[in-house]
Amino acid sequence: RLYPTLFFEAFFLTRNTTDQIEYQDIYDIDSDIKFRMVLFRPGIKIPLYGSTLELFSSWQRYRAFINESLPSEMLEAGTAYDYYRGGSINVDWRLNIIKPRLDGGINPSNGLKLSAKIDIENNKFIEGLDFSDAGTLVENFKDNNLIRFQGDFTYHYELPWVERLTASIHMNGGYITNTEVDSFFHFFNGGMSGLKGYPFYGIEGTKTALFDLTFRLPLLREKHIKLGWFIMQNSVIGAIFQFGDAWRQKSDQMWKKSVGVQWRVNGFSFYNYPTAIELEIHQGLNKFDRVIKGETYSYGNEIRTYLRLLFDF
Repeated sequence: RLYPTLFFEAFFLTRNTTDQIEYQDIYDIDSDIKFRMVLFRPGIKIPLYGSTLELFSSWQRYRAFINESLPSEMLEAGTAYDYYRGGSINVDWRLNIIKPRLDGGINPSNGLKLSAKIDIENNKFIEGLDFSDAGTLVENFKDNNLIRFQGDFTYHYELPWVERLTASIHMNGGYITNTEVDSFFHFFNGGMSGLKGYPFYGIEGTKTALFDLTFRLPLLREKHIKLGWFIMQNSVIGAIFQFGDAWRQKSDQMWKKSVGVQWRVNGFSFYNYPTAIELEIHQGLNKFDRVIKGETYSYGNEIRTYLRLLFDF
């Protein structure tokens, strides 16, 4: 018998980057930029007729630290500020009834997965910096409150013509109630998690939809082939067709298509560690331009390659 489970998660992440700018075409200024992200997430998991229901809340804070130096003049200056503060109440429901098999990770078959999620978010995102009465820098925030709806459906079916030839259908969609929200909170429907023929930030909006059809054919099944430190057990090759979009206004919508091939291998590394390798090559079938901050970017003109090395697919 399964019982509700309380959980508490905390994440702390930092990232450093450097940049160099030229001031008035005379001085070279070196910038050292650090980003810090903190997340706290308490909640409860409830078993529900074979599915799982999660009720949780989250608190997030993103902060930037900037140190600038002018080496020619031996001058240094710096500042730090929050650029995002947010809290949310979340409901997440998941159902997984995929048939378990020895090679089910690399080539799932005969079953489906369903999920639905609702996020009620209270967001404050920076618009700029002002001076306080004391002469210190303070953040100028704008409210970006919203409700986010998301749904996901995956169905796998083993075709009868060839052993373990599998067709997989994946569909997902999302909707944000606040259509004027800053693009920081948009859905992004490109890259590895979306239309793979386009970059992650190339397709964005407050509404999103994706359809993915994949066929997978086994090359190797339940073998034991030793390749140095890697023992290969299974391998499949696949063909992928996708179409979808993300948009803010109906006039922005243009369904985009992408095709690709997939090669997967799994087994064990160093005799103990589960290892999953995936290589995908995709091409977008629609070409379009986007103007971002006065610059025009073209998408759909290049072949995009994705390589993943994980414990499982």
